[in-house]
Amino acid sequence: MPRSLRRSWQYTDSASKVYERFFSAQSQLIVSKADIFAAGIADEQVRNRYPELFRQQAEEIDLEPRIVTYLVSQLSHYDFLGSSVDVKGEAYEAIVGKNLQGTRGEFFTPRNAVKMAVKMLDPKPGMKCIDPACGTGGFIVVMLGYIGEQIRRAIAAEGLTGTEAERAFRHRMRLVSQDIYGLDINPNLVRVARMNMVMNNDGQGGVTHLNGLEPDPRRWNLPDGELKRYQADGSEMTYKIRDFFTEALEEGSFDIVATNPPFGTKIKIDDEDLLTEYTGLGFRWAYDEDRGFWSQSSKLQKKIAPEILFIERVVRLLKPGTGRACIVLPNGILGNPDDEYIRQWLLKECQILALVAMPVELFLPKVGIQTHLIFLRRKSTDEMNREARTRKPADYDIFMAIAKKVGKDRRDNPLYKRDPDGTELTQFRDFEGRDLHEESKAATVYDFLPEVDEYGRMRDDDLPFIAAEYHKFLAERGGHVE
Repeated sequence: MPRSLRRSWQYTDSASKVYERFFSAQSQLIVSKADIFAAGIADEQVRNRYPELFRQQAEEIDLEPRIVTYLVSQLSHYDFLGSSVDVKGEAYEAIVGKNLQGTRGEFFTPRNAVKMAVKMLDPKPGMKCIDPACGTGGFIVVMLGYIGEQIRRAIAAEGLTGTEAERAFRHRMRLVSQDIYGLDINPNLVRVARMNMVMNNDGQGGVTHLNGLEPDPRRWNLPDGELKRYQADGSEMTYKIRDFFTEALEEGSFDIVATNPPFGTKIKIDDEDLLTEYTGLGFRWAYDEDRGFWSQSSKLQKKIAPEILFIERVVRLLKPGTGRACIVLPNGILGNPDDEYIRQWLLKECQILALVAMPVELFLPKVGIQTHLIFLRRKSTDEMNREARTRKPADYDIFMAIAKKVGKDRRDNPLYKRDPDGTELTQFRDFEGRDLHEESKAATVYDFLPEVDEYGRMRDDDLPFIAAEYHKFLAERGGHVE
């Protein structure tokens, strides 16, 4: 069995306050249109470029002219495409999240956990990424921003500046955004995710309305028609929607999968046709006491929690041998005796890269549930065959960490680092005396630094430190775990 390395994180030092701007739901269309018109693009061109977002919108904005004038004047001070992914993401999710979450077990992953997951997965430009239960697009937006910052740094290293640099950035971002896919069964969430992607460096990727658990393209309810894809030479190619997604979403073709699937007892899956597709976890298992392991039967599960099927779906989406994933899972799957067959199946199919235990505060006050973020790599066929022949599982290290603090309390109030006497610590500086507030302000999603506010208070959040330690853990092993 794998050797484990457990590290527990406790700090007495604290991170920065994010100031949210709240816009009414009615202004969402105006936000995007104001930004688009500022770029000099005509309304008709915008509708043609983003038909999934605008085809059902009224031709006129149903607001009084004086309100439109006021909103445009207020929004004209902001550069939405050029603004930080963090600021836009937190503001946008604050607007829509309260109205859209929680109806089907979807409690959206807090942004610091998303950033930690993406930092640990470390997606690169050109990698094909997906969230098969994308919700409002938290994971895919952060992945796009993370890859985008790498592109900015590469362009700067090439010596490009000014208009030339911006043109190169826009071109490369349009290309890489098309490598990022998001699926969700809720059409309202899909529209929100598409707008979220558009607001973040002008890319909506492959966000589409599909049941992320349905692997059979013949059962996908895709619209008729065509879509356009941007090409490296600046041209566009047209594809039939069904043909494109059938090929693009092929199992075994993704480098990175990151997802927080819906979970709960109220939404169990009992569709026999769907369960039959899951040849691993869609069937019943029984424990063989004589041989000391679980064996799969030929009988289908009667009902099964969606997060269990999502485990198999995520693994099947990954490229064999190299594909990596992060899944948010309730603690029971990793600890309940009755769920041991899931763990046995997962260890056979995957190498476990890391486990990060989260405190109950992560999802509070929305829901009180303790979770793990599990990071894994899909094994190749050769690896699995070798282990089957030798009947000896590979031996490797697993990075393990326990996050005790996530920057907020159970009521969602911010927490800052304190000294042993309980006094809030201020004026955080690094070892060279630099003001960490200024570094925090300048940091990007790629850096994922601890947040420090204008008073020098550091948010009491273990997640940036855990991500940094994971990369040290990898570096000590030559960049990968063996």
